[in-house]
Amino acid sequence: MTKIRWGILGPGKIAHAFAEDFQYVDDGVLCAVASRDSGRARAFAGQYQLPFAYGSYAELAASPEVDAVYIAVPHSHHFETASLCLQAGKAVLCEKPLTLNSRQSEQLFELARRQRAFLMEALWSRFNPVILRLQALIAAGEIGEVRRISSNFGFKAGSDPQSRLWDPRQAGGALLDIGIYCLFLPHLLWGAPAAVAAQAVLGETGVDAQEQIIMRWHDGRMAVAEASLNSYYPTTAAISGTRGYIELARPFFASREMTVWKPGEEARQQRWNFPGRGYQFEVDEVNTCLRRGKIASEKHSWADSLALTRTMDRLRREWGVCYPAEED
Repeated sequence: MTKIRWGILGPGKIAHAFAEDFQYVDDGVLCAVASRDSGRARAFAGQYQLPFAYGSYAELAASPEVDAVYIAVPHSHHFETASLCLQAGKAVLCEKPLTLNSRQSEQLFELARRQRAFLMEALWSRFNPVILRLQALIAAGEIGEVRRISSNFGFKAGSDPQSRLWDPRQAGGALLDIGIYCLFLPHLLWGAPAAVAAQAVLGETGVDAQEQIIMRWHDGRMAVAEASLNSYYPTTAAISGTRGYIELARPFFASREMTVWKPGEEARQQRWNFPGRGYQFEVDEVNTCLRRGKIASEKHSWADSLALTRTMDRLRREWGVCYPAEED
């Protein structure tokens, strides 16, 4: 059976990590890249020995040599580039966050339905073996009833106001870039929260530089999420239950190790030695769905992405953070 042919839209830093991990994908071949700068596309293609390098996004979307596209452009361009590829009938794996807001996400889902084209947010943590094991342990009652989740992700970003992380035109800020990982974990285990309260510090460009978020569910379960672009955090996560807790080693969103602690017992460490960074697992999920004729993943569904986006919408409204790309 011919392997599924993949292209990358946007040869930035994360695209390099994705391309390096593609060697571990079972049912796919990476064969193309597109950039608005044809020189960058050719250089990327040469580095990874890709046969096709396109000087525009439209060329990749229209290419008969590509079945699925990984979108790795800045957040501000996710909606337009994903739309372009879906309209051309391509399967789309779009880097997180799927779009800037829930309105854009809903429009993308409707387009994917009309086109019968696959669409999934590239939240790679969802398919990490450590996260899968975490779910299994919780479902088995290993630490009893889970009542609290805490996670944090922070680092010192540069100070260039035109960089992707600080530029509002590129939908910069901590929340959409790294805070989403901290929100993902409680959403995965419990769904959308009933109440959200948060404080944020905005940077000079008007995007969020640091935030602390508290979420609560109807039965009293709570989660605390912290993200920052102005200081370093441990970047760990702890899931606390009535019989013990589980800690995910740093960085928790791409962890290879967990520790299970229960009172009266010796702490148990479990470690996974998978190759690469772990981007291959989300590609494997897309390929499996495509082989089965699906247009959405059940493991990270459209509803899952929409719930995350709606929570981030709530937070940004509270902080007064709006991006130029959202303005009508």
